[in-house]
Amino acid sequence: MPAALAKTSFSARSSFPKTMTRAHNLDGQEIPGPLEPLANVLLVKVKDAEDMSAGGIVLPDQAKEKPTEGEVVAAGPGRQHPETAVLMPMPVKPGSKVLYGKFDGMSVIYDGAPHVLIRDDDILLTWTGSSMTLDAVETVRDRILVKVKKAQEKSAGGILLAPSMTKARPTEGEVIKVGPGRIASTGEVADVKVKPGDGVKFKDFAGTEIKIQDENYLVMYSVDVLARW
Repeated sequence: MPAALAKTSFSARSSFPKTMTRAHNLDGQEIPGPLEPLANVLLVKVKDAEDMSAGGIVLPDQAKEKPTEGEVVAAGPGRQHPETAVLMPMPVKPGSKVLYGKFDGMSVIYDGAPHVLIRDDDILLTWTGSSMTLDAVETVRDRILVKVKKAQEKSAGGILLAPSMTKARPTEGEVIKVGPGRIASTGEVADVKVKPGDGVKFKDFAGTEIKIQDENYLVMYSVDVLARW
């Protein structure tokens, strides 16, 4: 009887189809399985570069601006805090669209398409849907989106300012979007101390300049804000 049971059990196991893993390609070399990011790393499929200029002129490959946005294909589980080992979960998931810094990450060709491996700290904005609009975008962690105050062309006394003075990078603006906050060593989320609608004064050269729907904004860490009103 035990022999019969063992035979039945083996037969039942062998009736299940074997799991097949599709081979993938990384930088021209075949790899046996999909690319799986570790820790707080994301695999992002890069958005195609624009083929035409704003005036409708077809651009050669070397003239196309390097895209810094794309769709998250895979994400690691998150990073463990170095002192407490608390897992700090990822702020985005596969399918999310992200904007990242121009020089961030490592570029790879995965399955024949340009991808980039970036860390969650490299994410400037995230959104769902096809377009990066002001209504759709969100900031992550303790980053904030600030609409910069336009440089004055005249002084308070009505004197026309020199072009070199008006081109100075602004250090004031209005908070538009606020992330949920930085994850502390305990796993708790520390609130951001500013809110949408606040006027803020921030450090010189703080943040990353971006453009959304032809308007200039800065994405910065909340700690770069010196004062609010």
